[in-house]
Amino acid sequence: MDSKEEEKTSDVLGKVYAYTFERVDVEISKNKYPQALSYYLCLIKSRMQLSLDKDEYIVKEIPLQFEEDSDTIRMSNYYVLYEMIAVVGESDE
Repeated sequence: MDSKEEEKTSDVLGKVYAYTFERVDVEISKNKYPQALSYYLCLIKSRMQLSLDKDEYIVKEIPLQFEEDSDTIRMSNYYVLYEMIAVVGESDE
């Protein structure tokens, strides 16, 4: 309300960011590389499944599981992300 008790509105432009949580499970075929390198290959594949824009990032990465059998290697990670969850108004960006 203004000084004349009239209601006024204004348009707002902006982005809303929040901490979000995501679990990512990946699987790769077992190969000739050592286990440590296989771990990093799984880790890179896991991170690639996250679709983050330029202003978004991983806050925390928590490994939940890393296991292998005769043919495959599996990894589960839990991520805390800082990402845009909404856009308010129209923007020329």
